[in-house]
Amino acid sequence: MEDSVRSELALDYLDTLMAEYVLSAGAAVKTADVAREVGEQIGASARLVRNELTRSPRLTLVERRWDLKARHDARRRSVDGALLHILRQYGQPMPLGQLAHELGLLRNQSREDLVRVVQTLVQSRDAYFMVDDGRVALREWLLDVGEHDDDDAVRRHNFFGVDLDLDALVEHFDIHTAQAAKSDLDAVVTLVASVEEPIANRLLMYVLWRARGRFDSQKLLQDLLHDKRVTMLPGPAWVVPSYLGDLREVINELSAQHDTELVGAEPLNLQDILEGDVAIDEEFELAPDDLQELQRIILEAGDALPLPNLVSDVFELFPGDLQYVAAVRAVSEALRADDRFVELPDSRWHLRVLLPPTLYRVPVTLQLSPIEVTSLTGEAVDALLTDAGLEGGLEWEVRAPDLEDIGEEDEVMSQAMGVNLATRQRFVTSYRHFVSGTVKVRKIDRGVFPTEPEIRPIKLVDEASGNEFVLWLNNRTGLLCGLDEWYKGRLQPAGHVFHIERAGDDLWRAAIEPEPDPMQFIPQQRLDELLVLRVRVEHAQDVSVLEIIRQLMEKHPAGVSFRRLFTECNIVRRVSKRVVASNLSSYPMFSLNDDETLWLYDERKAIKPRNPAKKAYLLNPESTGGAGGS
Repeated sequence: MEDSVRSELALDYLDTLMAEYVLSAGAAVKTADVAREVGEQIGASARLVRNELTRSPRLTLVERRWDLKARHDARRRSVDGALLHILRQYGQPMPLGQLAHELGLLRNQSREDLVRVVQTLVQSRDAYFMVDDGRVALREWLLDVGEHDDDDAVRRHNFFGVDLDLDALVEHFDIHTAQAAKSDLDAVVTLVASVEEPIANRLLMYVLWRARGRFDSQKLLQDLLHDKRVTMLPGPAWVVPSYLGDLREVINELSAQHDTELVGAEPLNLQDILEGDVAIDEEFELAPDDLQELQRIILEAGDALPLPNLVSDVFELFPGDLQYVAAVRAVSEALRADDRFVELPDSRWHLRVLLPPTLYRVPVTLQLSPIEVTSLTGEAVDALLTDAGLEGGLEWEVRAPDLEDIGEEDEVMSQAMGVNLATRQRFVTSYRHFVSGTVKVRKIDRGVFPTEPEIRPIKLVDEASGNEFVLWLNNRTGLLCGLDEWYKGRLQPAGHVFHIERAGDDLWRAAIEPEPDPMQFIPQQRLDELLVLRVRVEHAQDVSVLEIIRQLMEKHPAGVSFRRLFTECNIVRRVSKRVVASNLSSYPMFSLNDDETLWLYDERKAIKPRNPAKKAYLLNPESTGGAGGS
């Protein structure tokens, strides 16, 4: 027998065993279950089983589980038609109870309710007969031969329309030995043993009739079922037991060949698959509930999962499987089209619901206040000045790289190309970021944090405790999110100093300084006072930044540094450095002390308007004002 024929017969036998397992399970089963059970039974590799499942003529995939096609093809048939279809698909006698169970799956009824119905129908229809052990068989599997039929009549009754060269087939059998056998049963066993492949029951009985004449075909079928010298396969067809051993050897060879091809093949590159550079062998389509299952898998893991893992866990497909490439591409496209899922570096996928809300939406409390107040003359109270109009070196503070924040990125120059940025940076807690659990990633921090991809996890290790924290970086918004847990119990809300250092490609370390920043630290008592003021004026449309600065400076009779004033002002309302610096530089009520380190407030000059000379430095003379940035 040619190798290709042997392989085809072996794979058909494998398909038979897979179908028998699904039948015995009584319901649809997962790929892994079929691969395990059938693989253990005959030594077939999981990869071979998975590939053959996709080719099976007897099985169909329903909601990612394998089921018998007969359970779905016969749903609209009559009870009689359904039973005929089930038995024809099964291809051999079936226990009455099992037949009732299969019918129950089609009718959504219990096996117990249908056993009597099936038994009555089988006993009343000539199309069926019962074997002595209670199994139900089809009469069409037997040879239909009358007492006076000649060969032409037998052929016409049993093989009409069948494209077979019966005379050539008969020559393959050991007719002479069969004629000399003591009984019809011995003769049939001889005939089965004389050929190298499965013999259909009706053809076998025709050859026996040619060799020995008439016999009781129903009784003979029943005797064959109990004879250990032969084995029935779906069809029904007959083989000798040693033939199945040969098929198992072929299956083992095919399994080894498949595994060797996988080991010797060049590993599939995930990026090549996603970009369409790898050919698709089989089509793949997601079922309606598949995305729900993908969501459940990630939710249970509580962390991002690689795309190949999702394909393997949910769809039980692996590299080398026929549908693997198509599945990877289809799942990736489906995840990208669904807002519930977030793509991370290296094709890992997370759930949006498991990530900090600040990762996708900059909190309103971190955004510059849009409030603009005009004077009675229609001028902007908080008009912004250019750098040339700022006094006391405030232009340097406005553009200070370490004070860069949301909405003020343009104030800070980008780092020159080729400059090696430090991999360790100093940070100072800001009240609003502290409450949001965030840190602004500044231009000077790009030696610490990567600029690609847009969203990525950051594993932070606290040097003091060794505890690990998973943070999230959004390079589009410039926010490092998820710091809430690390902040709590370690840092003060405003002015506490800490350092973050990049310790590797996927590792960062954080250390806290014992002493706060002297110009930005806000004691708890003062913080409480600022929060009371915030409640009153943060969203008050008639309260200018100038008025907030004036009220704050009343508490600093000896003067206050720009950074301390800016820190306090931002607790009360989110404003830019430039608007604070512009107000200090524009109004006579503010001035520098003798050593030009602190700003003073003179209440006696509070009624004086903006210095007219500053109008020449207005950033936007036609604007009505601005509490925002540049």
